[in-house]
Amino acid sequence: MRISKQVLCLFLLCSSLLWAQPSPDLQTLPESLKEALSQADQVEVFSISPEPESPDSGFFGYPIFGQVKLKGPEAREVCGEVLKGLESASLRNRANCFAPRHALELPGGYRLLICYACHSVLTEDPEGQKDSFAIVAAGNEELAKVVLENRLPWQGWARVGGLMRHQSGLVVEVPKGYSFHGSPGMETLFLDGIKQAEQKDAIPGELVLRSPDGTEETVKTQWIDHSESVKTVWYLVGIPVSFEAEENRLICRGESYQLEQLKDYFERADRPAFLSPRIRITPVDDTRALQLQEHRFRKNGYQLQPVKFVGLDFQGATLTRLGITTRARVGIVKTPLGDVLVTSEIPLGWDDPAEGLVTDLLEYDKLR
Repeated sequence: MRISKQVLCLFLLCSSLLWAQPSPDLQTLPESLKEALSQADQVEVFSISPEPESPDSGFFGYPIFGQVKLKGPEAREVCGEVLKGLESASLRNRANCFAPRHALELPGGYRLLICYACHSVLTEDPEGQKDSFAIVAAGNEELAKVVLENRLPWQGWARVGGLMRHQSGLVVEVPKGYSFHGSPGMETLFLDGIKQAEQKDAIPGELVLRSPDGTEETVKTQWIDHSESVKTVWYLVGIPVSFEAEENRLICRGESYQLEQLKDYFERADRPAFLSPRIRITPVDDTRALQLQEHRFRKNGYQLQPVKFVGLDFQGATLTRLGITTRARVGIVKTPLGDVLVTSEIPLGWDDPAEGLVTDLLEYDKLR
């Protein structure tokens, strides 16, 4: 497995956005929006596809999977929680994406399209004026519960009652000590261990910065595997690079401002890496999904071999990199609700909750 500090930084950035908490720098909401949500005694809730189609169709251009009208206490609870999520948010909570799964239509004409994964809301007031706001987690579980209990179709995973539920009917209990994310635009449930394994072995290397006027600067690094840095450099500044494996040397050629940006980045990134245990659960209807995942593991250095896992035929291997040995497993679990692709990468010697998850998938009625 390739343990990349660059990828880790991007993951932590996305995670900080995903689990954004109320900020002291709160956004200002229109009084009309606050009044519409706080006084609503009925509301229409929509289950939305996160992938837009025609701007003139669906809900603000996003297809509608299904909808239901709520009245009385149920409507007031949903609207109150959504208002709480809006009032507790700062615009800094928003991620630079939008994949909505829920929408509301309130009495009087207010409409809201909500993406909890990206902490963003699009609104339209009764006069047709559109605006956008941030939102934190409040209201997410209440809306997911409405969708589930009213048997509305939805895409991907939703958290209801402490369990992750897939549209197919699959139910997964998140293991203790793991965070979760069921991406709205994908079918994969991501489970990542909160406890991390730390890189033990230093790998001395060099970052060589060459400018057009012939100036050259060498920056020593201790913890970075520069074979993984080529894509990072291209992503950051888009300049030519070459890699010398024997010396773990990365040579970059560019303008002085580009090289200064790279120097600053790698000096900050040059520290021990951390690896989280990872489990991925994906309902699939194509056997090529398994082949693709096996190819990815082999590309990362795993020499996969047939293994038995909870009595099933899986592929597995161990790999030591930067002083961290991990065990990977990948295979298909056949359930009454369809095939499920399960992959795991767990530091050797650590508890592996994937075994219990696979057992639950085989006995899917246990959690339903």
